[in-house]
Amino acid sequence: MKSYTSKFFNLLTNKSIEETSEILSDLLEYENVKYKKTANEIFSLSTPFPFFNFDRRAYSRRNWVGINPFVYISGIKIILKSRENFTALTIELDRMRSYAILVCFLIFIGISAVNFSNGGFGFLFFSTSSVLAYFAVLYFLSYKLIKDEIDKAMKA
Repeated sequence: MKSYTSKFFNLLTNKSIEETSEILSDLLEYENVKYKKTANEIFSLSTPFPFFNFDRRAYSRRNWVGINPFVYISGIKIILKSRENFTALTIELDRMRSYAILVCFLIFIGISAVNFSNGGFGFLFFSTSSVLAYFAVLYFLSYKLIKDEIDKAMKA
């Protein structure tokens, strides 16, 4: 799954590999992610892709925003490594879907900016909105919320 759209992060937990694997399986199941589990690895087969905003797979009660962050990624791979008194998790997120959503946002923002034809305001609107869209989609929705959910599940 390694590509330019991947994002990696590491977490540590004082739980055993078996317990950690079970907690992560429960989290992925709750968030409607289809996955395959091996002894030291969990990887997604498919992530939820709701077509309409009333599809319940788009929402979650596990974070303060109420959005299922797994909707914004194409895949997840979790490698579990046992150490002396803890388990190390290496998590890889394939964010190709986030990039596609970002491109759609940028096209929409660009079309909207064309309507502001009086000088530099259209450019200012486009550039500001693009930066906000980048951080909202690529950082917050497809990275921060997932990391927080996994971290919270490991501490529970």
